Amino acid sequence: MSNKIIITSDFYEPLKKSNQQFLNLPTLFDKSEFKLRSNKFKNKFLYFGNPFSKDQEVKSEKEKIKLLADEIERIKLFKCDFYGISFDDFKNFYDTNQNYEMISFKGKVNSEKIREILPEYLASIIIRDDKKLSHVGFPSKLAESLMAGTPVICSRINAHNRFKNIEGVFFVNNNKISSELADKNFIAKLQTTKENLLLENDFFYDWRNFKKVLSIFFNSNLWIIN
Repeated sequence: MSNKIIITSDFYEPLKKSNQQFLNLPTLFDKSEFKLRSNKFKNKFLYFGNPFSKDQEVKSEKEKIKLLADEIERIKLFKCDFYGISFDDFKNFYDTNQNYEMISFKGKVNSEKIREILPEYLASIIIRDDKKLSHVGFPSKLAESLMAGTPVICSRINAHNRFKNIEGVFFVNNNKISSELADKNFIAKLQTTKENLLLENDFFYDWRNFKKVLSIFFNSNLWIIN
């Protein structure tokens, strides 16, 4: 078994040139960790993450969080809850005392709480820069959101191209957030997709769905299984 490796990233493509057998999997969860879905949800968005942590010293990515908050406040089409960020963190980092009517800063919460509340939202938002770090690992936030039956709005960057055919994933340009999120047709499409995801109850990223491919991987002599 020592020559078999399971990875969760396209960043490790050089392994194809090695003598290792590897399997590229997404981040997987147990569907029992997610509460039963219902057709009751808020027309609100959710952002969860902490762009101010010491391990994310990327200024441009942090600036996009401020842009997102400012644009949501400006267009006043929907509200958004920011989890992982307190208002004190936000105003201290950006040196601002601006008040936000459309944004609620919820502070830090654990992952169990996020999974509990995700089904209640119309969509979650993932903001990323197109940098090398974005290619490392499968974004667990994307899998978590879809497991909860909640569409994902994410940055249109090369690292996210592999998700373009996944139902429930919507791309926006980082520099055109306001124009896309202010499009009522875009919001209507999100609502329809949310309803479809709730009806389908498809827990694609549940580990049980990958038992067959894992069995093949561990019992075969194939060099690569994608």
